[in-house]
Amino acid sequence: MRLFLLARLAWIEASRQRVFLFLAPLAAAFLFLGGFLRKLDLTIGEPAADLKFLADFGAAGLHFFGVVLALVLTAQLFFTEVESRSLLTLLAKPVRRGEWLLGRFLGVGAVLAVFVAVLTTLMYFQVSSRAGDLAADDGTPLGFHTSIVLWQGLAEWLCLLLVSSLALLLCSFARTLVYAVAVGTLAVVTAHILPVAAKWLLAYPGGVLLVRSLPDFQLFQVIGWGLSPSGLPPALLGALAGQTVVYLTAFLGLACFSFHRREL
Repeated sequence: MRLFLLARLAWIEASRQRVFLFLAPLAAAFLFLGGFLRKLDLTIGEPAADLKFLADFGAAGLHFFGVVLALVLTAQLFFTEVESRSLLTLLAKPVRRGEWLLGRFLGVGAVLAVFVAVLTTLMYFQVSSRAGDLAADDGTPLGFHTSIVLWQGLAEWLCLLLVSSLALLLCSFARTLVYAVAVGTLAVVTAHILPVAAKWLLAYPGGVLLVRSLPDFQLFQVIGWGLSPSGLPPALLGALAGQTVVYLTAFLGLACFSFHRREL
């Protein structure tokens, strides 16, 4: 019950943050920009390529703005109460540090869910509307599954939960918001690069530990499966769920441990 109340309080605070109110409409405007850029791309010919361009553009915008929101919003919610010392009053009540930390995470996760749901809905209607325009009278398949946009939204939300939990881990020992966001940004960029450099890193001692220390964020970009005749494979969904559970448990567990030892 306490955890629910803490999460609700975090949700209220997070939904009122300027970064959320600024990035949400900006990300929506970015999605509609893809419709104009599609008309300027002379390389698009086939209906499947046309639809994939819109979906790729929208997924890229959703990921970029979502990562920025997850990092900054998590850090802001954490340091607002820590620096104002209001957290000490809260911890004087029967509230554990771990409960407060998890409440912050759940509140941010709820805001990220709304953010992703709204943008995914806009992206889905944009791609579906274009698919309707391209549909042939004889019912010939377009070669692109528009439903993959919805799966991309779900995968992106799981990805942003990992980013938020990573930011929370950094905040648990960081002394400033700028430091937490800067290191978090570096960690996210590194996580995108590691899968590409994995075959070289694995040849060195400790390479396995380095590669496995961060989640494979490229795995969460499932939009490319829209071109597959069979659609999204169930094995990939299992891999996404497994990686999310493992890294969420690790990041949040380490965050609670680190924050418990922190001097306020």
